Amino acid sequence: MATSCSERAPVDCEAVAREIYACVGDDADRITSCIPFSRPARLSGVWTSDFEHNVFFEDDASESDMDDLARFERYVVEYPELTGAGEALRSVKQGKDAVIVHLSFIGRRPLCDPIHSRPWILVDKVISHRILEKRPPGAITWDPDNAKQ
Repeated sequence: MATSCSERAPVDCEAVAREIYACVGDDADRITSCIPFSRPARLSGVWTSDFEHNVFFEDDASESDMDDLARFERYVVEYPELTGAGEALRSVKQGKDAVIVHLSFIGRRPLCDPIHSRPWILVDKVISHRILEKRPPGAITWDPDNAKQ
C-alpha cells in the first residue's frame, strides 16, 4: 500500500541505539544531530532553571504542579528538560541565577532515547519569554525547606 508524502517512515530506534556512540564520537554536542526528532512544533509553558536543575512544564500542567511552582519548590524528574540549539536558551537565562520563565518556542522531541535519559525537548528558536521570578543560584535546588525532602 502506498503512503502519502506527508507520512514519515518509522524510526528504527534499535539502530539509533547501536550507532549512537559512533555518531557522537568525542563531541557530546553532536548528540542532537545523531537522534531523529519530531517535526518542529510551537510549545509554551514554564521553564525552571537553576544549578543542575532544568524542568519544563507545558502550559497544560496540572494545578498541583503549578502550586508547587508558585512556592518555588524542588521538582520531580518526570518532566522534560530543555536543551537549546546554539544560543536559543542563552538569551533567556543570562547568568547563573535560578529563574522561572514563561517561554514560547519552536521545539522538537526526540523520537528515540538511545542514551536512556530524562525526557527532553530541543529548543530551536525562542519566540517570546517573560521572567516570572529570579533568585540567587541554588534557590530551586537547595534551600533549608526543600533540603529535608
